[in-house]
Amino acid sequence: MGQHLPSRDQPTRRRILDVACSLFLKQGYHGTSMRQIADHAQLAVSGIYNHFPSKETLFETVLLEHHPIQEILPMLQQDPKVDLPTFIQMVADRLLRAFQRRPQFLTLMVIEAVEFQMRHIGELYSSLLPGALQTFEQIVARTPNLRPIPTIMLIRTLAGLFVSYFITDIIQIPKILPDYRQDAMTHFIDIYLRGILRGD
Repeated sequence: MGQHLPSRDQPTRRRILDVACSLFLKQGYHGTSMRQIADHAQLAVSGIYNHFPSKETLFETVLLEHHPIQEILPMLQQDPKVDLPTFIQMVADRLLRAFQRRPQFLTLMVIEAVEFQMRHIGELYSSLLPGALQTFEQIVARTPNLRPIPTIMLIRTLAGLFVSYFITDIIQIPKILPDYRQDAMTHFIDIYLRGILRGD
């Protein structure tokens, strides 16, 4: 992942990020110019380059700031000493809070998918995967009733669980079915852990 330049002027950097985020959400990445960002932030274009070496680095920083991975990164970097069901519930709680604070994330992810083919997110996940695998293996070791599923598949299906939850939450079905959100995450986790059929 690209790194932005160190900033001695945090308020200016914050203004640049807020303006850039607003314009990226409205116009997309390629539809937004550094000149537009500078004008809206009331800066010279060179003022932006004092903080970010390129427009792509600026977008990448905006994307990562809004990514809910920031909420669960401490759990991935340090084993939380719990079993898998407890860990999933902890991740779910943090992700729900993150999306409530940063609802723009899904739109930014669409821009990332369409205009960058998920390059930045792919690089981020690749850098985090070795540590996440180690953490998951420790969690799996504390979950004796778990079926013998490869750890990488547990990570992938767990990511799929949360992606499907948030994607289905933003479409129009909630307006049609008033109970659509009733304890939704609880049901998602229950189905993930126990399936949909009764029995052993």
